[in-house]
Amino acid sequence: MSTDAGPSWPGCHGVRLAGEDFSVGTACGTPLLDATVAVRELPAPAGPELWRIHGEAETATGTRQVDRWLCRHPDAGLVVHASAGPAVAVDPATHAISIEAGDTHVSLQLLTSFAIPMLLNSNGVLVLHASACASDGGAVVVCGPSGAGKSSALIALLEHGWQTLSEDVCAIDLRADVAMAWPGPPWVRRRQGEPGPAGATRRFESPDKVAWDIGRWHAPSAVPVTRLVFLDVPGGSVPEERVLTQPAAVRALAGQAAWLLDPDEGPAQLFAGTLELTQRIPSTVLRFPRDPTWTAHLPSMLARHAV
Repeated sequence: MSTDAGPSWPGCHGVRLAGEDFSVGTACGTPLLDATVAVRELPAPAGPELWRIHGEAETATGTRQVDRWLCRHPDAGLVVHASAGPAVAVDPATHAISIEAGDTHVSLQLLTSFAIPMLLNSNGVLVLHASACASDGGAVVVCGPSGAGKSSALIALLEHGWQTLSEDVCAIDLRADVAMAWPGPPWVRRRQGEPGPAGATRRFESPDKVAWDIGRWHAPSAVPVTRLVFLDVPGGSVPEERVLTQPAAVRALAGQAAWLLDPDEGPAQLFAGTLELTQRIPSTVLRFPRDPTWTAHLPSMLARHAV
């Protein structure tokens, strides 16, 4: 399946966007779906609460805490509310996204980390908590929870000549015989004080992170997935690699699948996609020593898996 033909369009994660311009990147090829984005006021929380998450971030002025929760509004679709900052709404039937006015960096992250993945969830697309890079026409998808090193892995591969695809959320297209990883937004986020990729410029900042522009290294279209990699808890004295059986890979991938709709529907909806992807693509666990230079080993270990 080739997705590199045709003109480019605005959007990311395989979703072509129209309406308000949030500059979340461009791609080419046949999009997974089309959506519209508008900035408007959203109603106060109402309807059943489907999930709630609590986030904390250390900033220069102390700990910043934000709660987000999803409500199924009787007349406004699915709305992610927040204890601080704008809300974002998604209508799965019309593919309409609405974001309240607010700080640009918050709106960008709401759009790329919540709204677009919610639309993909509602259309049967597998979404992973993963970074992804490509070399020689093949993409390696690196899975792991927050803080596991996905962004660090992306930067290490970028600086060794790889193309970037996505730093935190990765949309996988399983419609054809070849699984394809779509490019996400063209930035990588690092904690305040940590360096970005060599030669990158700052795109935007939040209280705890800086988003570095990686557009010059970004793949223009979806790339065939050739390997799934799971980052293990650091340990040992030398880098270790372990091939997963397909059942073990299903269990590992299920833990990294991003499902932002009704939690009761998640397991049934995700099982088919995780099973199919792990049947098609070999999976590996990598464990590195507890050493700040661990990313130096990554390019050579992954190079043989990107073809």
